[in-house]
Amino acid sequence: MVAIGLAAALVGLAGWSMMRLAFMHPLQLWSVPWALATSLFAFHLLPYRPLSASTALLIGACTTAFAAGCTVAARWLDRRRSDRVPVIDSARGSHDHVTVAALVSVVLTGAGLMLYLVELSLSHGLRDTLVTSPQVRLALADGAAAVTIKYLYVAYASAALCGLAAARAPSAHGRILWLGLGAAVVGSQYFTTGRSNIVLALCVLAAAEALGRRRQPSMRTLVAAGAALAAFVLAVFTAGGAIIGKTLDNNPLASVSSPLTEERLLRPLALPYQYASAPIAGLEVQSGVADAIPDALGCASFAMVCQIGRGAGFDMAPEPLVRPFTQAPLPWNTYTALDLPLVDGGPLFAILYFALLGCLAGALWRVARKGSTVAVAAYAIYASALLYSATQNNFFAPHIVGACVIAALLLAGARLVRRRGSLGSRPRPRLLPLRSS
Repeated sequence: MVAIGLAAALVGLAGWSMMRLAFMHPLQLWSVPWALATSLFAFHLLPYRPLSASTALLIGACTTAFAAGCTVAARWLDRRRSDRVPVIDSARGSHDHVTVAALVSVVLTGAGLMLYLVELSLSHGLRDTLVTSPQVRLALADGAAAVTIKYLYVAYASAALCGLAAARAPSAHGRILWLGLGAAVVGSQYFTTGRSNIVLALCVLAAAEALGRRRQPSMRTLVAAGAALAAFVLAVFTAGGAIIGKTLDNNPLASVSSPLTEERLLRPLALPYQYASAPIAGLEVQSGVADAIPDALGCASFAMVCQIGRGAGFDMAPEPLVRPFTQAPLPWNTYTALDLPLVDGGPLFAILYFALLGCLAGALWRVARKGSTVAVAAYAIYASALLYSATQNNFFAPHIVGACVIAALLLAGARLVRRRGSLGSRPRPRLLPLRSS
């Protein structure tokens, strides 16, 4: 009953946010995936541990804190910065700085991908590289191609910039061209072996395009887009899993007694159901042992910072990026976005963390709505982390932070080049000869 009540509350919040808030509001991007994940968990189609009242209250408290942070930041900015945020330039054309930045990002993504594939092909062969064989995945987990795989940072930035360029394209053909380049960038994520990277990069592309057009879609369009996204996710996780060998037959879930594993028609849905609902079950396990885990004091949420600090000689112990698995019969290693702040300082710290994160998301959202090009790109990238919050905490993940920095640098560089070019093309004033008195 606890799981059903939590799911009903989150479904109600998601429905309210879709009807009353502006399109792509942070609370929408947070509440919809949480409503979906908790609803699937409430069906209890796998032998999960029942959800405790304390875990349900923690989810509700963090959601409330996030919503409060969004509201406070948005209202503060409305009062303080109404006239200070630049509006997106309405000029469109091939020389626009967004178009230049997007083109450069696509080229950089392609170059980075080629270097990555060449490095893996030299060590594992072309076939294993292209199908991302188990040997390649194990090598990547051990640190192979640690530098060249960072092309995914540029790819996330490129997805945002291509979406923004598509939104500002002066013609339908230009829009299709940029969406096609964006789709190619999204497809390049396949070689990182993370199927979720493909889905999240697509979300970045769609978010940037939708926010850049600054139009409120109809409910029919939203339903159709949601259905298309669901079909795409199922295709990625089923067909993509078959290519790389991650199928139900090769998964410990196959030995679990469940309607999803015993009914032939439902077997293709077993793994997608687990991917969507297991993080809720994992959070329940983690909440039960949270008191026995020493606080990481920030080295879970900001593991990269602590890793740099440890290299500099400070007494810091960064949490591993790959989280430990739960025990059989359902091993799992993602614990929703509540995972890392819970490890850092417990439930109260997690509530404060999401209140501050809500302030950040709300502020970025309002600045993006005002028209800041950099904010639109950054919000589109962070939209992927919000949509993934029911599965994993990516808000300060290196690829998210890195993509935002790269997008901002490319936009700033393109704007500077365009400005210098326009100054250089101005006619110089003609000098008149001096007259002697």
